Amino acid sequence: MTTQSLAEDDFVQDDTTDDTLKDSAIPAFDDLMFACTNLCELLEVENDALANHDAETIAALGDRKIALTRLYASYTRGLADLPESGRGFNPEQRDELLAVGRQLEELVERNAMLLRAAIDATKTVVDIIAQSVRSSQEPGIVYNRSGAMRGNDDKATSYSLNNLL
Repeated sequence: MTTQSLAEDDFVQDDTTDDTLKDSAIPAFDDLMFACTNLCELLEVENDALANHDAETIAALGDRKIALTRLYASYTRGLADLPESGRGFNPEQRDELLAVGRQLEELVERNAMLLRAAIDATKTVVDIIAQSVRSSQEPGIVYNRSGAMRGNDDKATSYSLNNLL
């Protein structure tokens, strides 16, 4: 997941800001706070699920995580494309957005670390199972082109892993 962090420069006060921009910044603030706080809550739940190896919860959060990430990205992209829109936030809004942005950044970093650990652990388990299957195989029967059976001649037998692993 790629997120764009909120920076203090996005909220620099500008004397040229007119009253219409200040009025229109209130809904943008609420929308941005909605996306940030909901994404933070989701990441907290997902991080707990990752730490507790709760694959069912992680899978259930997937669609909502994608939707919130897109929403957050569209709002932050809007701030980056029109930095003057961020100048309409009052100092309390600015501080609140910066705080939730820092919290979101920490949660994203932890989420990435936990996801990497889960992926590495799953790969290790699959590799161990595959190696175990290879080493425990008894010589199988191989059929030649005419369909007659012959010894294995030390050829490895193929195997497959269930995708639930």
